[in-house]
Amino acid sequence: MAPFELHIHDLDLIHYLLGKPQAVEAYGWRDDALLGSYLCTRLRYPGVTVDAEAGWYRAPLPFRAEYRAVFDGAVLDYRDGALKLYEAGASEARLVELERGPDSGPLINLPGTFPYYNEVAYFARCVESGRPPETLTPYDSREAIEMLFQAVEQAEGRSF
Repeated sequence: MAPFELHIHDLDLIHYLLGKPQAVEAYGWRDDALLGSYLCTRLRYPGVTVDAEAGWYRAPLPFRAEYRAVFDGAVLDYRDGALKLYEAGASEARLVELERGPDSGPLINLPGTFPYYNEVAYFARCVESGRPPETLTPYDSREAIEMLFQAVEQAEGRSF
């Protein structure tokens, strides 16, 4: 549920940005009776650790996508459609302007601020034009799916 519907997009983006991780660790839970699941995955790269999580709850909790990237001298924090830069020594955060896509179009019906808008729109243009994707190739998708299966296997032995 959550891993295959939601978390795959997280892992796909992480793979696109950083490639294949050296190690995958995960924990989570699944309750078929409640139609719920949760997966938290830690991906280790040389000098970088990435934590990503996805949950599917039987509750009216709205979808949201957030991320935080921590660097030596700054932190980028994306939430509620805004990207803020917190620089070491600065007295307040600085809003980073995001390029906004169109709100809707003939190919897809997503708001331009949707976190995966550009990815979905790119794929739709490839399908419409009949050309294979040059980025986010089927090979890249397979790598992300392998990362997901590693995480799910790890989580099965570490449920809480």
